[in-house]
Amino acid sequence: VPIIGKTLATEMETYYNNGSPDLNDEDKYPLLLLLQETVANFGVETYIPEGNVTISGQGITTEENEHSKPADWGRIKDLTRKHLQAGESALEDVIDYLETNGNFTAWNESEERKSLTRFFISSAGQFREYYSQLAPGHLTFKALLPEMQTVQSMYLEPILGAAFLTELKDYTSGTEQKQAQQYARFALANLTISRACRSQLFQFTPDGFRKRLVTTFNSMIDKLSEASKEELMRVEEQAAKTGNAYLQKLEDYLNEKATDSLFASWKNSDKYTDPTTTEEPSIIKGKGGFVGF
Repeated sequence: VPIIGKTLATEMETYYNNGSPDLNDEDKYPLLLLLQETVANFGVETYIPEGNVTISGQGITTEENEHSKPADWGRIKDLTRKHLQAGESALEDVIDYLETNGNFTAWNESEERKSLTRFFISSAGQFREYYSQLAPGHLTFKALLPEMQTVQSMYLEPILGAAFLTELKDYTSGTEQKQAQQYARFALANLTISRACRSQLFQFTPDGFRKRLVTTFNSMIDKLSEASKEELMRVEEQAAKTGNAYLQKLEDYLNEKATDSLFASWKNSDKYTDPTTTEEPSIIKGKGGFVGF
């Protein structure tokens, strides 16, 4: 519900509970299958640890006989993680389907979707185009949204100006416009990761940069695969350098390309610098850019 919204969840629940879902519904039936895959995996992930024990008035016990014995914690950990990741993957497919289908009014008008589309980067898949080490999963992307909001409003907006930032985000065509958007997205993704490295909500593992697995079984996660605090600090610094470099590249590109008909609002702003009158390029300071943290 927090991902797809209460309205769409209720609509799909009604569709399923009518007793005979229309299997020929080209919109709802494929979505139903994806939602079932999501719920099934998250349900199994939640059940696995409890399924290994018996809870009764005599306390918590395990049963063992000559033919079977309880699974050890290592197997439980691996199986739990497997179903959690499968659930996240299915949830990612749900979002992708809703975005590409476009026929679900409850989704298109939901606050959940609006929370994604107000940024230069609106999906986990798109984020990975600009930061390839982001682990798969919509939940990781959703957890990054507050950091993206901060970067977009506190770092990109002061550099580009609120009006031009909105204009740049809304471009849908034009080679130069799309190139400027690319630079902005690279900057946004890397600076977002740099900020997120300071949060205890995320970890860096061989699977990539991801949200910590939020279950009651976190103690079972193999900490040996997680980046150390020192390694995470290096990731933070490198991402900041990369993000700031792309911001500098974007500013230089806009100054170079701006005319009275292209990027006009940038050229007419006090942020524009005529490259023909600039003796030296802007100096990049600090961690590798002009945005400090």
